[in-house]
Amino acid sequence: MSKSFSSLQDLASLLPEDATKKDQIIEKKRGYDGSQQRIDIRLDKKSRGGKMVTVLSGFQSNPKELDTLCQTFKKLCGTGGTVRDNLIEIQGDHRKKMEQALIERGYKTRMIG
Repeated sequence: MSKSFSSLQDLASLLPEDATKKDQIIEKKRGYDGSQQRIDIRLDKKSRGGKMVTVLSGFQSNPKELDTLCQTFKKLCGTGGTVRDNLIEIQGDHRKKMEQALIERGYKTRMIG
C-alpha cells in the first residue's frame, strides 16, 4: 500500500521533528579536543606579487571536508582559492564574507590584522 503525496509538506510530515528543526539550529563545530573550533581570518599578500589573499586557518578537519568548504567559499565569493597545509586561501579581500559564512556553519572566528 503506497501513499501518494500532493506536496512536499505531506512528505515532510513523515520526518521526525528533529529533522525538520535541523535547519534552524546551528551546530557548533567541535575540534579534536572537544572544544569549539576557532578559525583565524587574516589578509595576506606576502610572496604573492602584491595580490591579496584571505587566509582561513585553525581548521581541525579532514582534507575532504576542507576541500568541500573551499569549494563553497569560492562560489560564495565568486573567486578562486585553494587548500594548502590545512589552510584555506581565497583570492581577494573577503574577510567579512568569510566571517559570516563560518559563523553560519557553527565556527567561532577571530579576525587577525
